[in-house]
Amino acid sequence: MIQHAKLRTLSTANTTNWLLTSSPDVYLYGALLQAAPYLQDDARITVWASLYKTGLSELKEADDRGSTSGVLITRARTLG
Repeated sequence: MIQHAKLRTLSTANTTNWLLTSSPDVYLYGALLQAAPYLQDDARITVWASLYKTGLSELKEADDRGSTSGVLITRARTLG
């Protein structure tokens, strides 16, 4: 079963969430990626996009490891 959680909006009362705490680089590079065209810094878009994708990949890998971690229990079958 796959569940998706909605991030709570950041505000003065809610200054962090699990994503910002565990992967601040995803927020940073995502913000820089979005700001680059506005600031007419097109040369940096590929840099920020690459770092953002790397952060997302690392976050996904950590999530995958967490969802498959645990103890594998094996039992021998006895016949008859």
